[in-house]
Amino acid sequence: MDQPVQLPYPRQRDHPQFSKLVNQILNRILGKRENAVYNAERTVNL
Repeated sequence: MDQPVQLPYPRQRDHPQFSKLVNQILNRILGKRENAVYNAERTVNL
């Protein structure tokens, strides 16, 4: 009965700023960009 849940990926069109923020945080966690968290925090505080 259990099936994997598949979320629709094109949610980024609805909330581009939020998706950008999430991508920056994920990139920082994965070590792809040094200043992603700084940019994300700055975006939230503005």
